[in-house]
Amino acid sequence: MLAAGETVAEVGVTVRTATFWERTRTRRITPPTSDPAVVEQAALVALGRFEIRKPVRLLGVRLVFGP
Repeated sequence: MLAAGETVAEVGVTVRTATFWERTRTRRITPPTSDPAVVEQAALVALGRFEIRKPVRLLGVRLVFGP
């Protein structure tokens, strides 16, 4: 998942519904980590901040690398 020495400082989740409504939620990770379980948990927390009532057309996840 990550190259040696890289750490993730923030995870962003984007949701686009069938009606093209699109929003992004982010979650900071402090301190930055290279642990996939921590990154996954941060993505799930960000996803949990949505109240989705329509079919999802797109789900995207982005990582912001830290120092």
